[in-house]
Amino acid sequence: MIDEGMRSGIPREDWRSVVTVYKDAGRIVRATGNENPRNARVLLLDKTGRIVWFHDSGYSAGKMLELKSVAEGLLND
Repeated sequence: MIDEGMRSGIPREDWRSVVTVYKDAGRIVRATGNENPRNARVLLLDKTGRIVWFHDSGYSAGKMLELKSVAEGLLND
């Protein structure tokens, strides 16, 4: 029921990229902040689960290129 409610506000093509948090959401908020509650938070994790890239300031082509570069670097590690 909760998942269906969440999906109703998210375009179908984005469903595979969205994570619904049921427990310990406070840990995520402490790690990523909540200053811009309507912005998407984009996190890139390495294979150990460490946050290696984070963005929370709206869309930016430059930031997306930066994310791509960091992600490609992780693939080469």
